[in-house]
Amino acid sequence: MSAFNSLLFILLSTFAMSYAWGMRGTTIGGEKGAMLPGAVMGLLIAMFSGNYLLFDNFFFLSALGSTGMYYGGCMTYGETLGLSMNSKPALNMKKGLIALFVKGFLWFAVFAQVLSLGLASLTGKYFSVREVIIMFLLMPVVMITFLFIFNRPHNTEKSVFPKIYFSITRKESWGALLGLFFELLLISIIKKIPFAVEYTFICGLFGAVGWVVAQLMQIFCRQYSKDCRGSFLKLWSKPSIGAWKVMECILGAFGGLGASVGIVMFFDKFVELTAQPVNRFWTPLGDKDRLFVYAYIAILAIDMIHYFSKSKKLQIAAEILEFPFYSTIPMLLVFFGSKDIAQISSFFILYWVFVQEVSFEKPHKLKYSAVFKILFTAIGIIILTAQLLFNYLFGLRITVLLYGVFYEVFTLAYLLPRYDKASAEKYNNSFMNYLFKTEIGTVHIYFIVCVLVFTLYVFLY
Repeated sequence: MSAFNSLLFILLSTFAMSYAWGMRGTTIGGEKGAMLPGAVMGLLIAMFSGNYLLFDNFFFLSALGSTGMYYGGCMTYGETLGLSMNSKPALNMKKGLIALFVKGFLWFAVFAQVLSLGLASLTGKYFSVREVIIMFLLMPVVMITFLFIFNRPHNTEKSVFPKIYFSITRKESWGALLGLFFELLLISIIKKIPFAVEYTFICGLFGAVGWVVAQLMQIFCRQYSKDCRGSFLKLWSKPSIGAWKVMECILGAFGGLGASVGIVMFFDKFVELTAQPVNRFWTPLGDKDRLFVYAYIAILAIDMIHYFSKSKKLQIAAEILEFPFYSTIPMLLVFFGSKDIAQISSFFILYWVFVQEVSFEKPHKLKYSAVFKILFTAIGIIILTAQLLFNYLFGLRITVLLYGVFYEVFTLAYLLPRYDKASAEKYNNSFMNYLFKTEIGTVHIYFIVCVLVFTLYVFLY
């Protein structure tokens, strides 16, 4: 990769991931929200890979990125952040920052492992069908084992907590990610995939340091900036500067920086890893691929049932099954070279998790919400029909529009109607005051700039 392309890749990844991570915290959150930055980063890697097969099939990398980043979303971190920022002096600054280092490392390291091992699997040179199946069967076993070793016992009422505990009352699950990290690291070493090992540690390190730096900035905004003398430093204490959003965007920037720097640093090994013996991906499922695709669509349809039921058991089951439904199962099929699943995971799923959040999950009293629910669902059905029955490929440009313009426009469409009578009185009946004296205006201006840069580059590429 040339010096110019390397610099461009790094800058674009930094800004795009800063937006994507900030958007994650704005609209969806959790595991599903983490899919957006993963998909964005996968797409950028495909664009700058210098590999025509990867570029033409960018959706494979977007799918690997989104499903790989999903895992880290299971880790609770609200109380972890609170350890270092909710009071002055902090409740436990050292513990809080160490915890973020650990969680940031695991989140981005696992993303890198899934991406690199997925690419290795697609070549057909490193894994057999049996080995891939064993890898995925071991995942829940290893994750549950490490969860119980590191994050249990936990009983808030009896004040029983794990020996290594990074929260105040909440159950933690970072041990599961630690187990997955060690499993995938061991596989990378055994299979002699040096890029996977090195890329994992680079991404993990940037994620770890990034979260610490991001949190220090949030602490400054919340606790110290108001006492500073300089007007610029005092600016960070204003309500229009959302401290939490500052933290998210800085973390995303570091994540994008690390993911792109890792590719640039180990580009020769990346090229060696992705070199194909023939100009196509490994597809061991053959003609049976469509059967798995339709089975997966049926699973997604079943998952929607809990939105129309008040059964607590069904809600709990749906929450547990989200993990395999939205990450592990599609990830496995992408490892097996399923083009349909890669396209569905990189486009429809990124569309659908947004629709689920704003139309089915978030409580709101917006006008015409039922109409939007029906409209969004109908569009989702059209997208799936186009992909499966008509083999329509949503290309790079329209995918970028989904990741950027769609998410931003409809997030604003959800947020801005919250300007109600109470808000009007508080901000002197001025919508502009409401917009720019809260973080909505500043945050979304920043998002729009990032989206414009990202989108314009892709359209001019």
